Amino acid sequence: MMKNIKFILSFFFFVAFLSACDLAVDSNVVLRKSPDYVRVERGNISDLAFSPDSNFLATSSSHEIFFYNAKTLEEMHVSVSDSDVIEIAFSPDSSLLASGHWNHTVQLWDVRTGQNVKTLRGHTQWVNSVAFSPDGLLLASASLDRTVHVWDVESGQALRVLDDFDEWVRSVAFSPNGLFLAVGAEDKMVRIWEIETWRKVGELSHDYGVGTVAFSPDGSLLASDSNETVQLWEVDTWRKIRVLNLNSCQANRTVFSPDGTFLAVGCLEDTIQIWDVATGQLETEVDGNSDLVNKLAFSADGRLLASGTFSRDKTIWFWEIIRQE
Repeated sequence: MMKNIKFILSFFFFVAFLSACDLAVDSNVVLRKSPDYVRVERGNISDLAFSPDSNFLATSSSHEIFFYNAKTLEEMHVSVSDSDVIEIAFSPDSSLLASGHWNHTVQLWDVRTGQNVKTLRGHTQWVNSVAFSPDGLLLASASLDRTVHVWDVESGQALRVLDDFDEWVRSVAFSPNGLFLAVGAEDKMVRIWEIETWRKVGELSHDYGVGTVAFSPDGSLLASDSNETVQLWEVDTWRKIRVLNLNSCQANRTVFSPDGTFLAVGCLEDTIQIWDVATGQLETEVDGNSDLVNKLAFSADGRLLASGTFSRDKTIWFWEIIRQE
């Protein structure tokens, strides 16, 4: 009888210990660090991105953009800019890379040659975020100057300037169907514009400044991170449907997996969290890169998650995403 009681008590305390440690007993996802990595010797990693066609990996550091073969991680070429790079984004056809800079410019690069093909001028402060429209015809850029510029990619001309912000603008994202532009700002708001009319169709409030905005691949959801939460919004109604409480993780970057099943969150506290979008469950959490995790990117096939840090580590690590049945 005493043995049974001891076993029951031991099991109870074991389960309680797991719960206190925020470990998912029935987690369906494991992140395993790959032996492959990319180390940047000069400067700090400011951003990274996989190309939509799965052929390229780009990373920015100081004045340079490094292009790699995404399959072999062999360095292809290095593009040198005249100013520090803050964020990068591939065009939908993977032929161009856009970069936002400290010197207030947006620059366009030929992915296969690494040559600068265009410099877009108009912002008056550094450019924090860049995003192509799904058809590749438009490019949006967000800036510390409290504006978003929408550019014609072919001509390099600014088609529209959005300036309805009370603080600096941190992120921009086009919906996959090309109908909407979402903008996250430090004034605690996400604003949504309908692109055809440039009519503002949504204002989504938060308790703190908004960092990343990201649409799900099917376009049905919008995710916005703010301090220690990620909020999920239904695109058809702009209604909030779920709040993910990140358990003392200050979100620094939030990205959907290519199939829309998971959200990956990079934390200032050197961790990466993976959340199930449908259930709102934290599937797994791992230590990141021995430094704040400021950049995350899924490979186009969803098999790998790349993570980078801004300061000490100077290494891009690759995480294998293992789904357990």
